[in-house]
Amino acid sequence: MMIPDIVMQGIGAVVGTFGFSLLFGLKNKKLVLASLGGFVVWGVYALIGLITPENIFLCNFIPALVGTLYAQVVARITKAPATMFIFTSLIVLVPGGMLYYSMRSMVLGDTADGIKRILDTLEVSVALAFGIVTIMAAMKVVYYIERHGHKNEGFHNKR
Repeated sequence: MMIPDIVMQGIGAVVGTFGFSLLFGLKNKKLVLASLGGFVVWGVYALIGLITPENIFLCNFIPALVGTLYAQVVARITKAPATMFIFTSLIVLVPGGMLYYSMRSMVLGDTADGIKRILDTLEVSVALAFGIVTIMAAMKVVYYIERHGHKNEGFHNKR
């Protein structure tokens, strides 16, 4: 993949994220920040794709981590729910095309190709879920520490 292609795809990611953000009812600063999130996620995806193009899981897991972290930070800055930024930023990674071609192969009778594509689609979906859950769990720890300080008591309730 050449640099001009990556830039054009990044612009496409911004436009796509912008449109999806409108469906979420985002306006003004939140709309711009959500669109920027799509650009950041796509940029990380393209970079990881250059480094390790054969690893579908890693190509989606790392951008999901970055996108979810971005969404958490932006949500704190804008005092808005992180969910709206997670969904809009990560929409560029949703494997809709992969699912379409999986079903197309199955309908056309190419079962082997269809199953391979379905497994690839599932791998992307799991990578996205793991990326989101990893950052969400880490943020729970951060919030806990912020609220309760750096006590040695850990997460256990006092009895």
